[in-house]
Amino acid sequence: MRKDTGSGNNTPTATAYEDQSLSSSGTSVKIYTPDASSAGSEWLVRGTTESTHGEDQDAVTDLVVDGLKTPTRDEAEMNELSQRVQDLELDLEKRSTGALRISVSAASAHSARITANAYWNGTEASNLSSSWEEEVKGYGKIIHASFEPYSRKRFIKQRQKTNSGWHFADEEDCIFFDPESSPNYQNVHPGTLTVEGFGLECWEYEVIYGAPSYVDVEVNRSELPNIPAKKLLRRLYELRCGLPPLGWNIDQELEDLKEVVGNLGSTVIGQWSGQTPNSIGPWDFLRQIIVTFELARRLEECDSAATRPGFTKKVLASLIVTDQWMRNVEVVLHDEKIDASKYHSPANEKERATAERFKEQADAAARSGDHDRAVALYSEAMNIDLANARYRIGRSKSFFALHKYDEAADDAFVATQLDLQDLNAWEQLAISHLSRGQSKKAKEAYEKAIDAAGSGATDQMRQGLIQADALIGTDLKMMDEETDFEKREHIWKSYFEQDWDLLGKTLQIHSHVHERQTEGLLFFAERLKWPYVDELRDYAEDVYSNLRGGGMIPLHLYDWIFGLSLPGQWFSFKIMSALILCTPSIAQDIGVAPYSDCGLSLPRQSYWRTQTALGRVLGALSGVISLNGWIGPCPPVEFYPPIGDVKAHHIRISSRRVAPIEYIPPKDGVIFVGPRNDQWEALRMQPNEEIGQYMQDMTDSDQWIIPEPPIQQVGTCEIQAIRLKQLPLDTAVAGIRNRSAQQVQNETQYRASITFQIDNNNGPISYILYTNPVFVSLPPCFPGVKGAHEVHARELARMQKNIPSFTA
Repeated sequence: MRKDTGSGNNTPTATAYEDQSLSSSGTSVKIYTPDASSAGSEWLVRGTTESTHGEDQDAVTDLVVDGLKTPTRDEAEMNELSQRVQDLELDLEKRSTGALRISVSAASAHSARITANAYWNGTEASNLSSSWEEEVKGYGKIIHASFEPYSRKRFIKQRQKTNSGWHFADEEDCIFFDPESSPNYQNVHPGTLTVEGFGLECWEYEVIYGAPSYVDVEVNRSELPNIPAKKLLRRLYELRCGLPPLGWNIDQELEDLKEVVGNLGSTVIGQWSGQTPNSIGPWDFLRQIIVTFELARRLEECDSAATRPGFTKKVLASLIVTDQWMRNVEVVLHDEKIDASKYHSPANEKERATAERFKEQADAAARSGDHDRAVALYSEAMNIDLANARYRIGRSKSFFALHKYDEAADDAFVATQLDLQDLNAWEQLAISHLSRGQSKKAKEAYEKAIDAAGSGATDQMRQGLIQADALIGTDLKMMDEETDFEKREHIWKSYFEQDWDLLGKTLQIHSHVHERQTEGLLFFAERLKWPYVDELRDYAEDVYSNLRGGGMIPLHLYDWIFGLSLPGQWFSFKIMSALILCTPSIAQDIGVAPYSDCGLSLPRQSYWRTQTALGRVLGALSGVISLNGWIGPCPPVEFYPPIGDVKAHHIRISSRRVAPIEYIPPKDGVIFVGPRNDQWEALRMQPNEEIGQYMQDMTDSDQWIIPEPPIQQVGTCEIQAIRLKQLPLDTAVAGIRNRSAQQVQNETQYRASITFQIDNNNGPISYILYTNPVFVSLPPCFPGVKGAHEVHARELARMQKNIPSFTA
């Protein structure tokens, strides 16, 4: 089915409204919405009732034989007629078995959701294997693991299909996210949609242009508990390592959840502190990852028939990102390395002497117990000589005296890095860790102090090591002996959180899929015949190693290497951005596209998004493929006016969106594909038609005909040019003073036209793509009794449309 894409000359097209029967390779495909058998019964029974009304009732005599009432003449005639109707109904059903049916459900006052489905008459879904059905309906397949995020993952357990092949919709089904993100949206034929994709296209149109709809969501905005980073990292590690199935320990599961969200119960939407316009901060992000993962675990286990209020588009987006993060990303702590050479030292002896005076004054203040003043004076000394370990140790001791153990441990740690042989620094670090409750780190610090001291190790160092060992043993013993659940959980978590203490550590984010992502990007480039593959490979292979070495990479490339992207249009934008950023020769000129629907023009070829007018029209060209929302490689384009010598250019096509269906307000909740009242009109008993004559006509085998397929016209169609006409800037952009050339380029839109030559035409024909077309590839029907399905002679008028075909 296709809608007219623009203006042109002598171009007959088949539309969903003109053609109720599409034929291909001798097989007729009918598009029927109502059920044939039930509809036939309704017409015929109504007809027989009208034809028998008003008979002479005086001529009827009831007969009773052996206590049983025998049928009257009218009843006998009615029974006979009823049997004939049933026989006709069975015959119609038999003739239509395997015929393709298209059903489109309408939006309602409560939901903008529109669905379209393809099924076959007389065939139950239970008789069809899912793999066969996916193939025959034209669903695409994931051809590389890195492309999986292009399709939206499902999180709610889907209910069983009915015998008719329908799934009962749940809250996740009713969320409009992005049509392109559905795995059933695009057909394997480039530029076309599946029947289900056509329904999603209708749904999107309803969302954009229909009446606004609102969803009430209960939100709990209570304060979230403040969580130390080590708790978040410990819980994230537990979730990554795997947990027992939900329900094995309900008390522990509740405590784990309350630890992150407090007493909010099962809430998902909460208060994020420390937000900025572009970021919620790393720790709030990790909290959201944990909360959403807990939600995902529960969605997997809950009854598929249960209701889930509050399931919104934002919740679904969080579920998608969390799933990718937990599978692809790992947070790792490494020992922090401090390069003392980068710490400034006194520029001359005068500055060194000044720093020493501050240190002597600080020592005196510490001896007198004025540790606040001591901290200030040590800090003045460090402002002059930041690489001096003695100043750090002195300030650490004053912090310790003020019970600021975290600050004391931090200064002591830096001192150990500035001078690895400074025993005072190691000992000060150990006692600071003990006071922080970090017995594991205290033990490690004492061990390093004793190793550094060798034979000069003091009894105080050895005693400190014994104390740290004892504290560790006490924690382990208490975990075994404590009977109170909450107390035991607190001891256990506190003990293991010591491994995630950030002091003296650097936090690093590792990708588990960087090799897969690099391979996928190269595979994408090769399939699309990217002209810079060699340059791409040289750059892409080193991206992750450069990042691990401390280098910086653009955000979109970072997301690609870590396998993080929302599905559909966002994934398409992400993979093309990564492709461009890994091709330095064009990345320097154009960078990332300003909009997700931009196409890409290169000197010898072009690439277009599948959602755009050019993408859908050019998808029919030989040698063009559709992959991850991109159509290509397509012919190069011509600009009007010319834009000069530019290697690459992002192109935003302007085309008007049209309603994908002819909408008639439904009474029964069904939108018909085609004229609503004419669908079965030809097979109905006509006014003033005798029922006997009607029955005879419908059962006459000579009246049932197999339609001839369209004549295959031999011809070729050659594209001569794809022209892009620059449109005036929007007034909002044109009115900006001192706008840059980049701003102008980003906001410029173009109108596309295609010029081609068809055999037997006097000259070239040009089509301007004023509108964005929708092409739907229908699945074939099952063979009928005689192969192709028969139609009655009354229906032939609807089949007489000639569809020309050409070889592009």
